[in-house]
Amino acid sequence: MLYQYGLSKGDSSQMEWYVAPPESLYAIFYGSNADAMAKTVQDFADSEQLGNCLGQLLGAAVYGDNFAEAQQADELAAQIKAENAVLEQIHIRRDKMDGSVAVEVALGLMFCFASLSVIVSGIMEIFARTLNLRAKCLEEGLRSILAGSQNVTVDGILKHPLLTVLAQPKSGKPSYIPSNTFALALLDILSVKKDDNGLLAASNLDPAPLGGEEPNLTKAIKTLLAAADGNAEVMRTQVEKWFDATMDRASGWYKRRTQWTILLTSIVVVCAGNVDAINIGEKLWNQPELRNSINAGMEQALDKWKPTEGDDKEHVSDELARFIIGRLPGSGLPLGWSSEDFSESTYENFIKLIGLTLSAAAASMGAPFWFDAIGKLVNLRAAGKVPVKSGTSA
Repeated sequence: MLYQYGLSKGDSSQMEWYVAPPESLYAIFYGSNADAMAKTVQDFADSEQLGNCLGQLLGAAVYGDNFAEAQQADELAAQIKAENAVLEQIHIRRDKMDGSVAVEVALGLMFCFASLSVIVSGIMEIFARTLNLRAKCLEEGLRSILAGSQNVTVDGILKHPLLTVLAQPKSGKPSYIPSNTFALALLDILSVKKDDNGLLAASNLDPAPLGGEEPNLTKAIKTLLAAADGNAEVMRTQVEKWFDATMDRASGWYKRRTQWTILLTSIVVVCAGNVDAINIGEKLWNQPELRNSINAGMEQALDKWKPTEGDDKEHVSDELARFIIGRLPGSGLPLGWSSEDFSESTYENFIKLIGLTLSAAAASMGAPFWFDAIGKLVNLRAAGKVPVKSGTSA
């Protein structure tokens, strides 16, 4: 069994606690300096300087006949203190190397990137609506489908009653058309019905011009009619798939046209908010409370993340955008600029530049990418799949 004694070295504020063997204490309290130590105890009995009192007791032993025993206690205490310091550092490093901490830091960073992407997506959505970019992209996709047709034009199909209700108030044109709605409108305009033999036929297809080939739309519809084999439901499904494939290509055109604008917007947002990925990673690694707070916000955001189908899958819900914008200022993340962010060290400035560049690149990848990655990592950490919510894809 070990006992503790204090050594104040003349100043109770500098007192350090050591561990001494019981035989050393026995020598101290029952040695030749017992009377002196008893007087010291009496002098400090009613005082708050208890630590200083114990230090005086040890001093009496060190400079009395029990010098050897006290010196031995000091050496043992120093050894134990050094060993405890080493063990403490080992425990700290072991805790930080724990896989769960690394996963939480990764999730926290990914959620920060997802939040940035939501903000960038919101800015891009305003930009796209102002310039009517999505509607123009949709029209290009429709022209690709209806190429060469005189009976079915882009303006004609957009004026169909099923599509006019999708038009935006300002432009008068839709920016997104569900595939099933397009299929019904197109088949209606082409007058696709069963003939006397029970086979599907389109009475409003463009004929081939004299000495020329049939328009692309006519060829495509005849191919789909043959594949449907008189089944109207199969025909409609085939038209939907055809429309989806074309709109996927149109979405690719849109992304290629806007990728530089998205990257520029990401750079502006990151630089304005001083969103340094390296600095954020260090804070998350060293501050468990911040990790817990960010991960709690991530779980709430996942519940609000509701990707839609089709070309509109890049759209971020207003509910999620409001949640992200409302939570970031009080999240505790190192955001915003201060005098401490400017350094005379070239190395530190270089690290800062790398951190900002990483954040800008991550923000330009889009919210769907990061929320999908977060969901996969959460499932991996839980060693099981999160139940799929109604209305969302697995």
